[in-house]
Amino acid sequence: DTHNQAGIAHTGGLMPLLKLLDSKNGSLQHNAAFALYGLAENEDNVPDFIRVGGIKRLQDGEFIIQATKDCVAKTLKRLEEKIHGRVSTMSH
Repeated sequence: DTHNQAGIAHTGGLMPLLKLLDSKNGSLQHNAAFALYGLAENEDNVPDFIRVGGIKRLQDGEFIIQATKDCVAKTLKRLEEKIHGRVSTMSH
């Protein structure tokens, strides 16, 4: 539900998830990465990701499980597509 996704980001839900990426618990890390992946689907959340430094945290994270690394890579790709999509829409 996109309304819930936007609500999570706008109520400051990104920071706790980003902090969990620093966890030494692989399962917690993966759950946080998967939740962030879902939030990245909603382009209304993209400015929030940028504002809280989420992209840098995803790029710089030390991820324990390969599946988490893959998930983070997909999230970054998704954010990048949304950012470029937004930029190209604005420039027309």
